[in-house]
Amino acid sequence: MFILISIDPSMSIQSTYYSSELTSDSQNYSRTGCWTLEYYYEAIEINVSETGGYSIISNSTMNTYGYIYENNFDVFNLTKNLIAEDDESGCDDHQFKLTKQLRVETRYILIVTTFDPNVFETFSVVVIGPKNVSFNRISE
Repeated sequence: MFILISIDPSMSIQSTYYSSELTSDSQNYSRTGCWTLEYYYEAIEINVSETGGYSIISNSTMNTYGYIYENNFDVFNLTKNLIAEDDESGCDDHQFKLTKQLRVETRYILIVTTFDPNVFETFSVVVIGPKNVSFNRISE
């Protein structure tokens, strides 16, 4: 899959990549509220070194769903601290694209999951912004 991004040539843009896989051993939760743990996810802490606008884009053969939380992610209260979510960046490509203003010294948690339940597959995430970011997988 190719991702086309139009950028201002006068801007200094950095991109950072993260790759992983959702498996039957991945963390899971109930996105529907029915308390059946049918959605597998990976929680990834994102740290920015410069405040600015960042785009977080998924790349996978599965239909991905992405969430960004500020400070922490509560699997029992999915709306608490939620600042952005997306399941398709447009054109029915089944990939999320989250664009937010992110601040230095603020903890952001990216949740990568699937649109459909009980799906496993590899995925990658690219973050595009004014500086590189660091990723830290969160295991609970």
